[in-house]
Amino acid sequence: MDHLIDGRERGAFYARYSNPRQRRASIKDQFRNCQEAADEKRWLVLPEYHRADEAKTGVTLEGRKGIQELLALANQKPRPFDIILIDDTSRLGRNVGDVCKLVDKFDYAGVKLYFVTDELLSGNESFREAFIAKASADEQFSRKLDKRVRRGRIGRFEAGYNPGGIAFG
Repeated sequence: MDHLIDGRERGAFYARYSNPRQRRASIKDQFRNCQEAADEKRWLVLPEYHRADEAKTGVTLEGRKGIQELLALANQKPRPFDIILIDDTSRLGRNVGDVCKLVDKFDYAGVKLYFVTDELLSGNESFREAFIAKASADEQFSRKLDKRVRRGRIGRFEAGYNPGGIAFG
């Protein structure tokens, strides 16, 4: 147990929001929730290992430097942290295949993931089933959102409005 400091596991945070129209403060909000959970669990927070991906979709891992950096750090010897706190499963991603592979990679590196809102801790006996169910729901939300946005834009167009943004000319 040489990785513990004062008997406490060392934690990093990961946060993400999807597009530039969302509030940048979302990252701070997610980190605040992670901090509250870390305090409750008595995990030692290491701010130098907090990472975020701003305005990056969760349907792919492409271009998500924050999560890739955490994965690279997790594979270092010695490992700089023991657990990564993430506000909820949808922040890790919205593609079941991708997020399951990520969970496996972190597990192989010896790093646990804790999803604060869902109170899911990787490595627990029932984690895999619960995580896959949540990840599937996250993916379905993303797919349905795309259809709802399209439906709304068609409705705005049929009502005589520009559904796409600022029009020039």
